[in-house]
Amino acid sequence: ELKDYQIPSSSLNLLFDSFKYQIDDLDKLNIDNEIFVEGKKEIKELFSYISELGLTECRFTPYLARGLEIYTGTVFEVFDAKKRLTCALGGGGRFDKIITNFIDDGNNYPSVGISFGIVPICEILEKESLPAPYDLLIIPLNTETASLKLANLLRAKGIRVIIEMTGRKVGKALERASKDKIPYVIVFGQDELQKQVIEIKDMKNSTSTEVSLESIDEIAKIIQKR
Repeated sequence: ELKDYQIPSSSLNLLFDSFKYQIDDLDKLNIDNEIFVEGKKEIKELFSYISELGLTECRFTPYLARGLEIYTGTVFEVFDAKKRLTCALGGGGRFDKIITNFIDDGNNYPSVGISFGIVPICEILEKESLPAPYDLLIIPLNTETASLKLANLLRAKGIRVIIEMTGRKVGKALERASKDKIPYVIVFGQDELQKQVIEIKDMKNSTSTEVSLESIDEIAKIIQKR
């Protein structure tokens, strides 16, 4: 396409050769353009930090461009290191003026922003066999307040708890727990509240253990055994 604009091949070769540059190659260029000199200084400083932090997956890509005019410095994109997808999973960059200009109080507000692509991230997660995000599901049967209290006590013991608050039936909630690989479930009804005894269902082994509602340490110990 550029040839259609009568741009000489020698110029095009210089342009496309520049797409292959590494950080060290920038010092070999005889360019005194103020913006180039400032950009070279910034990118070299950034990569000195990256090197010191041992972030070996970072790459300098001289042809990377992002379309927002708010960017005033380095731009970046994030990719899957395992290459399950080739599209970017997120991207962003440096913008020193947008907040400054918006607030306009005489102060500078330099910032770096990033946004994530939910669709490609979810596509990767769906292909992965991930551990359950929770240790315990509590299904309240008109015991929402007591369930919240129990959940907070267990969270303080390091148990990852989620409460079923959608109002779905117990069977559907148990199906969801099984699908999400949540290892333990407590169905917390009025009978359990009155007797102060709950039943911990082990979803993997299809067994149940009765425990006093007051024995938070024992409840936590059972769940942490997995």
